[in-house]
Amino acid sequence: MTVHFDFLSPPGVMMIVYEGRSTEAQQNQLFQEMVEVFGVGPFVDSISDMSALTSSSITGTDMYLQSVVIKKQVEKLPQPIRQALYAPGALPYGIARMYMGYADLSPKLDNQIFDDLQAAIDWMGLQGTVDSLFGQRQWRSIAD
Repeated sequence: MTVHFDFLSPPGVMMIVYEGRSTEAQQNQLFQEMVEVFGVGPFVDSISDMSALTSSSITGTDMYLQSVVIKKQVEKLPQPIRQALYAPGALPYGIARMYMGYADLSPKLDNQIFDDLQAAIDWMGLQGTVDSLFGQRQWRSIAD
């Protein structure tokens, strides 16, 4: 799998595109590179395009442990983090729902699942279309 990411600053929104298989090691590397490259951690508003996700080796325990760490970090923030998850198919939707179940542990995480990427963009309050925001970007990538 490959994960592509870029940061829109302003308004301060991480753009993430998942392709193929998702792994815990890859997620950890993504979080680390977000800090190193953009100076923001995983505790930032984001839109994740999960439409090309085909599998995941991330377990429920992995997600739970990740949510505990995230909860501790976001509780310190002045406002909730908004995460739009574009998950139009059965597999991406199932993974997004599992993540949301753990994310619901914190009132500082406002997550929504969408089956339309433009609706996710609009919910985030971003100006632009799918093509203008997800089209020709200088994506950074992490391979599995």
